[in-house]
Amino acid sequence: MSLNLIKLCVGCDSVEDLEEWIAFRLD
Repeated sequence: MSLNLIKLCVGCDSVEDLEEWIAFRLD
């Protein structure tokens, strides 16, 4: 879980990227 949180923190520069990342993870 912590790895996903790290990826979430470092992999998203904007809300749009965050939403895309969440959508990707849900797929």
